[in-house]
Amino acid sequence: MRMAVTLLSKVGYSVTIAAAVVFSSIAPAATLGLPDTPLFLAGGAQPNLIMAIDDSGSMDFEVLFPTNDGAAWWRLQQWGSCPDSTANSFVGCRNNADGTSDVPAPGQLNFNNSGENSFNIPRDDNNNNDVQVWRKFVYLFPNGYPDPDDDQFLFVTARRRVNDGSGHYAIPPIPAYAWARSPDHNAAYFNPSVNYTPWVSTADYTFGNSPASAARFDPVFETDRTMNLTRDRTGNVSVDPNTACGSLTSSASDNHYFKVYRGMTLPSQTCLRRSDNTNWETIGTNGCQVGVNGQCDTSLRVSGNRVTSLDSGALVAIRYFPATFYLAAGTALPTGYGYTAAATTTGRAPNGTTALNGYQIKRTNFGSDAAYNTAIQNFANWFTYYRKRHQALRAGLGEAFSDITGIRVDGFTINNRQDVTMGTVDDTRRALYQKFYTQFVRA
Repeated sequence: MRMAVTLLSKVGYSVTIAAAVVFSSIAPAATLGLPDTPLFLAGGAQPNLIMAIDDSGSMDFEVLFPTNDGAAWWRLQQWGSCPDSTANSFVGCRNNADGTSDVPAPGQLNFNNSGENSFNIPRDDNNNNDVQVWRKFVYLFPNGYPDPDDDQFLFVTARRRVNDGSGHYAIPPIPAYAWARSPDHNAAYFNPSVNYTPWVSTADYTFGNSPASAARFDPVFETDRTMNLTRDRTGNVSVDPNTACGSLTSSASDNHYFKVYRGMTLPSQTCLRRSDNTNWETIGTNGCQVGVNGQCDTSLRVSGNRVTSLDSGALVAIRYFPATFYLAAGTALPTGYGYTAAATTTGRAPNGTTALNGYQIKRTNFGSDAAYNTAIQNFANWFTYYRKRHQALRAGLGEAFSDITGIRVDGFTINNRQDVTMGTVDDTRRALYQKFYTQFVRA
């Protein structure tokens, strides 16, 4: 007699076969072998993987906040349902539940439902006048403006922090905005609990630990652009932390500035240099309210006259220590981190009340050379290999494909779409990593 038998293979495919059932004394046949893979893959064809890589300008940002595009948005005046009374701030205006407009949200980072970053935004206000509403802050380490005649200007990686030309500014390094340098609020920022390793090396690229005294701004491009993370930064140079503010002579040319607006207050003892002055000065005991006449207690002088206010929208170089991070006051440092000093500074979360403790990675703040060296090395690696969004992406691509074999792969950038040429990763690995580290970051 014959009967139909349905079997279930190891991969879940139902297989119906015809089996002969013979009632006799003959020994049974061998066990039927079932495939471990779908039958349509029996020929051994390699799977194909095509990647679409984001190469937009936002990939150059050094911040990733919970906002519409990850930027910190400074609001100048009324917008949506957010009144003028809550303006002149990074906080207080967020997208509503249905996603159609922005509404008051005390203590929360601005959302900017419009996404606009122009100096003049059209708004129907009876007079049909354009208004200035938003200013976009996306950098933390100002390092100048690229030469547009330089071929590498075409690369996102070669872009440096810029000013009025594009409206993308650097957040002032003051305690009120400590949240910008805290992984609790800026997901792109250095986290002492994470071990940052150099990118995967290939035949064309060898990456090692980034030297803290000369950390490159990018692992591949602009090899002469570095920052000394162990010294104070003043404009476009690094100086001994013991150098008095009034003795500084460094320049702040080529847009090594921070942008300040009315509503910001620079605290007492802030060391700064205005873009229209040649001297470095210290803010007095009352602090400096930007854009408020007579409220900037400094001895800044322009053409021999004392400056008693700092104009809204001014460019200033501010002295700061780059290897600094902030954590929530109740958050402990990683076990064995070796930081023995008290928190160096106290900052604030976006709500203005929750305290953040600031930590500076200096030798005097650690109990041993070994602990300090480990901490500053980790920060240097983050700075060079992970500081910007595209750097973290390139790191991830390099790591993800380091052990992959047996697939065909290629990719394209979303703003410069081109035909792809699929190839086996084992044969094209060298060319693939050139795309990861250089070509996939074209603007």
